[in-house]
Amino acid sequence: CEPILQHWQECFMHLRVELKVAVGAISFTADMWSADKLDSYFVMTAHWIGHELGNAPCSSQLAMKAALIAFHYLPTSH
Repeated sequence: CEPILQHWQECFMHLRVELKVAVGAISFTADMWSADKLDSYFVMTAHWIGHELGNAPCSSQLAMKAALIAFHYLPTSH
């Protein structure tokens, strides 16, 4: 379990840096849906323009970025 938590923490810290240096606004989307067995889920994503990996912030190499922020099972229907 420890390697999983460590990997999550590393990914979270990387995402924080990515969002701090985003070019312009960060957009968030949220959705709820039911799967085949009527299990309900909630998801939230972030979308932004950022610099390509390995390029300095002053570089002109920009890319559309996205990240999964939350994914939750909902015990009741929505």
